[in-house]
Amino acid sequence: MNEELQTKQKLLESAKADFLEHGFKNASLRRICKNAGVTTGALYFFFKGKEDIFEAVISEPLAMFEKMFERLVNTEFTDAKAFDKTEEEMMRFLLRYRSEVMIILDKSEGTKYEGFKAAYLQTLENVFTRFFKKYLPAPDPQLIHVVTAMRFYGYLEILYGGHGEDEAVELAKTVGIYADAGFAGLIKAMTGVHNG
Repeated sequence: MNEELQTKQKLLESAKADFLEHGFKNASLRRICKNAGVTTGALYFFFKGKEDIFEAVISEPLAMFEKMFERLVNTEFTDAKAFDKTEEEMMRFLLRYRSEVMIILDKSEGTKYEGFKAAYLQTLENVFTRFFKKYLPAPDPQLIHVVTAMRFYGYLEILYGGHGEDEAVELAKTVGIYADAGFAGLIKAMTGVHNG
């Protein structure tokens, strides 16, 4: 039993590395097995094929991310001062699952996840719209689109930058402070009232 679990874990680690380097479309089951030091028969004992092992690599981190994201959004929506903690939790999660995040966002062409980046950006835009509507009755959708993209790609810049965990978390917090101050300034400029 323990040997089976070790074999499965080796296959998952090898698959993750292969998907990260080559993307789903160009990943090779033969290469995954070779790098894991197992036969293709061993792979088919655990997985139905390439789609199945891809799903096994990313499904758990993705499910955890979606739950965490919803919780953090609700926390920030009810308590603006929780921002520092939510920012840190988000970045630490993304760093812990950096490979899986990069695979989902950039290496999932040919899978049901290939549109994930666009879908997530739209979700984030919807969240930003909710925040803006707390202060502006009719926020400009184009402005929200640009602000959302700035925030999203700012996170990716930190995530892909190869920073150590503590440095990345500090960068994320600092960018968050900048974004928060920018948001407050924007609301003040548009309404003449500081959002406090």
